Amino acid sequence: GQVSIHALSIGDPDSVRALAQDLDGHPIDVLVNNAGTYGLKGFAEGGMQAQAFGGMDYDGWEHAFAINTMAPLRIIEALIGNVAKSAEKKIFTISSSMGSIGEPPGGHLAYGSTKAAVNFVMSTLAMELRGRGITVMSLHPGWVETDMGGATAPLKPAESIAGLKQVIAAASLATTGQFIGWDGNRVPW
Repeated sequence: GQVSIHALSIGDPDSVRALAQDLDGHPIDVLVNNAGTYGLKGFAEGGMQAQAFGGMDYDGWEHAFAINTMAPLRIIEALIGNVAKSAEKKIFTISSSMGSIGEPPGGHLAYGSTKAAVNFVMSTLAMELRGRGITVMSLHPGWVETDMGGATAPLKPAESIAGLKQVIAAASLATTGQFIGWDGNRVPW
């Protein structure tokens, strides 16, 4: 059958269900959850202060959890059958070293906690899906020059993407459950 193309709102369960229906029966070799948000206020709108102790934007934090933590699980649950029937059987979520508890960068309470939480989700799924032959990993793209990363970020998108493609290609059940950076190095949980 033919797959239709439509806008996906990862925070909307109905939109995710519609995507799953459109893709029903189509194998997905590599599923990458890439959507993310800093919160309702980005860097330019005072997002740093809105994520600090004493000034937390709790509505923005809730929104960031919905997009950064819950939406990847929603997508994986909706498309797990597609991944399971594919040849490669790989699932990745773009996280951030800002979600590392092993090396916390400080500040960014809302964003960092949502990324730490999605890392927990991915680590748990790696254990649960290993028996089905599915590789699951969190990825750190580096500090990339994007709308979220800003103009002073040291990495260009093409450099981060090239590294992530290599990490994705090399991923296997032997590396499932790891948190890997764009440069191929493990990131502390």
